[in-house]
Amino acid sequence: MKKLFYTIIAFAGILAASCSTDEDKLVFDPSSSVAPTLGTLAGTTLSSDGADLTFEFTQPKYNVDAGVLYALYASDSQDFGKQEKLAATIGGTTVTVKQSALNSVILNLGGEPGAEFTVYLRLDSWLANNKNMAVESSLARSGVLSATFVPYSQLILDKDIYDHVWVMGDYSGWSHDKAQLLYNYSKDGNIFTGVVDFEDKAANGIKFTGAASWDEATGNWGTANPDDASEAASVTLLNGSNDNIMCYGKRFYKFTLDKKALVLTKEWGADKIGIVGTINNWAAPDVEMTFNKDYLRFWVDLEVTGDQEIKFRADEDWVYNWGADAKSGGDNIKVGTGKYRVYLDLNKGTVELNEKMFGKTEPSAGGDEPEPGKPGAWSLIGTINGDSWSADVDMTNTEGDIWIARSVRLTASDEFKIRADHDWSVTVGGPEENSTSTIDPANAYGVFKPELGKAFAAGDKNIQVGAEGVYDITYDYAAQTILIEEHKAAFSLIGEIGGSSWSKDFVMTQDGDVWTSPVVNITGGFKIRYDYSWEETNTYGVAEGFTPEVGVEFTAVQPGGNITVPAAGDYKVVFNSKTLAVTISAVAFPESLYMIGDEFGGWDWKSDGVVEMTPVSKQEGQFWTVRYFSAKKGFKYSPIRDWGKDFHGLKTNDGYAVDGGNCTVEADGFYMVHVDLKREMVHVEPARIYGMGDCFGGWDAGMEAALFKADGKVLKATLVGDGEIRMYAESSIANSDWWTREFIVLDGKIVYRGNGDDQKRVNCTKGQEVTLDLNAGTGSIK
Repeated sequence: MKKLFYTIIAFAGILAASCSTDEDKLVFDPSSSVAPTLGTLAGTTLSSDGADLTFEFTQPKYNVDAGVLYALYASDSQDFGKQEKLAATIGGTTVTVKQSALNSVILNLGGEPGAEFTVYLRLDSWLANNKNMAVESSLARSGVLSATFVPYSQLILDKDIYDHVWVMGDYSGWSHDKAQLLYNYSKDGNIFTGVVDFEDKAANGIKFTGAASWDEATGNWGTANPDDASEAASVTLLNGSNDNIMCYGKRFYKFTLDKKALVLTKEWGADKIGIVGTINNWAAPDVEMTFNKDYLRFWVDLEVTGDQEIKFRADEDWVYNWGADAKSGGDNIKVGTGKYRVYLDLNKGTVELNEKMFGKTEPSAGGDEPEPGKPGAWSLIGTINGDSWSADVDMTNTEGDIWIARSVRLTASDEFKIRADHDWSVTVGGPEENSTSTIDPANAYGVFKPELGKAFAAGDKNIQVGAEGVYDITYDYAAQTILIEEHKAAFSLIGEIGGSSWSKDFVMTQDGDVWTSPVVNITGGFKIRYDYSWEETNTYGVAEGFTPEVGVEFTAVQPGGNITVPAAGDYKVVFNSKTLAVTISAVAFPESLYMIGDEFGGWDWKSDGVVEMTPVSKQEGQFWTVRYFSAKKGFKYSPIRDWGKDFHGLKTNDGYAVDGGNCTVEADGFYMVHVDLKREMVHVEPARIYGMGDCFGGWDAGMEAALFKADGKVLKATLVGDGEIRMYAESSIANSDWWTREFIVLDGKIVYRGNGDDQKRVNCTKGQEVTLDLNAGTGSIK
């Protein structure tokens, strides 16, 4: 087939010289072209896992021997006044569309989930030039095909609405499935732009593709000049180039890619984006934001007191800064008192201050988004404070699905329930009627009286503690349990800690007058406070102009200024409530953790049987292992391969017993051991090893069909499809993605990812059986 080099000459009564090579100019006569024609397509009720939809078409005819490009469009009307490009695979004489792609387009066109919607389809075709770009003058359009579908409710992201190109690189393991995207927001088919988070791997190489493949026909663009200057303002691209773009070294970039000109432009680059303003006297450290790779926005929770003004900037510098409407160098943004989830979308240029999302889990397309209808707030409602079931006592979201109301004063006869979003649609209470209401003895009815300090299952009965006092009431939405305890005042840290931005107390533990914090990640200013109160007599900071030094004791003052650390990192804070002495200590976690025991080295540190636990990838201080354990056999841990620093537990310990200073399990079997030194947790649970990917039936985590089954002292699973084999260990205390606990079988050995990069891929076929001997460290795929 001839490629159209140079230009296509449209036929205008002029005879062109005959062509003898692929580089010759070709003559295109628009009047002789024949547009494609479409077959028929049956409507249906769409589903996310439904079979692909297909229909036939006849290919267009041009009077030249050259490549042809296609695009499928959908509309809500025959005149295509409003249209959306529909992702499709077009080959031979068949068009194939995924139901999920059509569903997204229908919703974007105005369709409603569960309601019939007639969609109109049209196929456009063009001749392709030597850069595989459409020759606009060669456009030929098919007639219109219509069919009626019933869409389903679906999360709609930018990739579902806009045409896009794939940003490939080491940051994604060169995998299209993990790649981030640039988007054609203008819908001109040419200019693609977007923010990309390369983590720390931009310098390891970048390329771009026009589809989820490396085919030059759809675009495979690297640099045309391997010697691009560092942090080049622009890069000339070349389709089919073997050279990666190696000139960028920051974490975040906003790029614009011009498909026609084949030029990549760097709009800006930065290692972090933060908030600066009157909240921090317009000076560093800024309030650092996190990037949501699915929703394409930076975010942080921000608690504001009084009228303030803020802006956004890169790397705590004013070279790149954004104000109102996310405009570069724009006006200051005015913010009043409140608790906000602050969103900055530098793709579409929007700023949002969302009070409902404050303290909640940030949504993602990978399944972490808030559950449909999941409440955004919980509160107590009842006769509290002399009220009659009309005034809410708000609870605070401390972590995940844990909500707490502290210092709640109750009379002996007070009753209450817990309700969602200040509404009676969703309420919880006690599980049973085990006592009688004392509010009106003449009209007694059943209530639930809890045992203080013991969690109980949530039910629908009024709760009556039955004794006057001050209480802390905790509701675990995920576990559906309620815990009521006598209130205990404590000292805590609050500030720019663990991403909470002054919205969460990190409670300290007491030993006489000395209070010690857990290990916390401090990124900015913080204070110490007593009994969760901002009263000046309960608040402790530093004297004006004083800067603490790590490891050096200083004396706190009341209420004082914010306490700071020289650099963001992990710290422990010790506070003497009598002398007001404060010491901040930096915390460093070991790079290794070992497990020794009856079955793991026979208590001999020199033995090869001692288990070197695997680091949870990119999670400092976390280690895991899965092994077959025998009941009542002892084991414990140490950060060194010797005695002296060994331990059997930390602050929070679950899933095992302690006998003679050693850990034991109650029954034989495979167990997952997860140690988190930072959160001071040791967790043991029956192991759940899952497969991941096409050969296990899909990319959803925790699929029952992908769970390995025990066969004696080995685990086995049979592959249900072809593809690259990937496996991981599930953990109930995990706070990172599945791949951080990933491993593969390579050359008969189990190879763990740990803190390494994406692992080498092993391709397998349907029907093969995977066997894992985790204690021996071996595996097979047969």
